[in-house]
This record gives sequence, C-alpha cells and structure tokens, in this order.
Amino acid sequence: MTNAVRSKPTTNLPLTLSLPTFSSDDVAMILGTCSPMAAFLCDCATEEMVACNESFQSLLDESQEALLAEPRRWPSFLEPVEPDEFRQQTQSNLHGGEQWQHAQLIHREVERTPVRVMVKTIRWKQQTFFAAFIQDVSDDLDREREWQRRVDEQKGRATTAISSSLRVYHLSEKIKWTPVITRDLLRLE
Repeated sequence: MTNAVRSKPTTNLPLTLSLPTFSSDDVAMILGTCSPMAAFLCDCATEEMVACNESFQSLLDESQEALLAEPRRWPSFLEPVEPDEFRQQTQSNLHGGEQWQHAQLIHREVERTPVRVMVKTIRWKQQTFFAAFIQDVSDDLDREREWQRRVDEQKGRATTAISSSLRVYHLSEKIKWTPVITRDLLRLE
C-alpha cells in the first residue's frame, strides 16, 4: 500500500465534477451565495470595501442602500486587536498563509461585536484586493464566560471543602490528645 501525498492546491478555483450540469461560474456563484460565512472584499490601496455578501451586511446591520450610498473603509467598521498585524496581512504577498485574528466589528457607530477575521490577498484585473471572512464569536465568549464562572464556583466549593476538612482534622487532633494532656495534668501537683 502506498501513501499518497496530498499537496495544497495553488489556487482555490471551483472544481466542477459533473459537466455540463454546473459550469465553474455556476459553482462559484452557488458556493459564494450559499456560504454562511460573512465576507467582504476591500481594495488594498484605498482600504475601501468594494463588495460584501448578505451575511456580512446582516452582521454589520446596514441596508444595501446605506452601503451603496457611502463608501466605507475597513477601519470604520473593523477594529482588529492587532491592527499592525492585520494591515501587514492585507498587504502581504499573494501566497501568504492565512490565519485567524481577533477583532471588533463596529456597527451603528457605537455597538461592537467580537469577531474572528481571516484575510486572503488576491490579484484581480491588475489590482490587489483582500477578501476578509468573518465569524461572530460573541456566543463563544458568552460560553467561555459561563464556563469560567462554573470553574470559579467549583474552585470556591473545593476551597470551602478543604477548609472544612482542615478544621475537622485540627479538631480531631485536639480530641485525640485531650486524654493524654488530661492524664499529664492530673499527675501534676
């Protein structure tokens, strides 16, 4: 038995397995529109958002008309925890590795939602863009806080139990030595 080595593809183009049912354009449109992942596309030179999917529009809580009316630069709606690293990733070479980063999505100019962002730089028609994929992690943070609360509660219970055990141990030691001390005291005149 031979072990086949799988290499990472150099592109991520749609792979059509059942021609003529779906063309590559059909597959790209279907996968793009059915993706539950929020995503937006920015021009690297201007930092202006040039496209987004409905999942991102919903997460941003903006109407399509509002997004079309006023150009948006990503710093107005995305606040990365590591801004320098994020900018570097958006300007990086086209074959750089992707990684998730933590950020805050700003909507309605005051509300913030904790998110994770992955950026992929692309070249399209002699321009450089980056595609950003967003995951809302507010539920994860709520779960993490709940687990931390439970851990802290368990630590408190364990500390109380240990303290009680130590008190019982000290009391039993006193009781154990009481007859010996009493006998010794009775022998004294």
